[in-house]
Amino acid sequence: MTEDHRMPSATLEAIGELLAAAEQAGLGVAFEPDGEGWRISYILHDWPAYEDYTLPAGELANAYDLEVGAKAALKPLVELGARAARYFAERDARN
Repeated sequence: MTEDHRMPSATLEAIGELLAAAEQAGLGVAFEPDGEGWRISYILHDWPAYEDYTLPAGELANAYDLEVGAKAALKPLVELGARAARYFAERDARN
């Protein structure tokens, strides 16, 4: 990337923190430009996180700025990771 197109370090730090939390929770993260900003979603296979979703994914945050979106997505991602861990532990205990 040219210097004019580099992301600010604060944006990279926010993305890195979100990706580290996702890895620790066993979740995937998708960053999608939506024309006006960024939609940040989780991806999780083999868990019915919400009955409303037909895909194993759901939105964590939506923001005009990627740094703001990544920071806003962190808390719901960590909470979702904890719920997923409980779900998988209970499911595995039943099997």
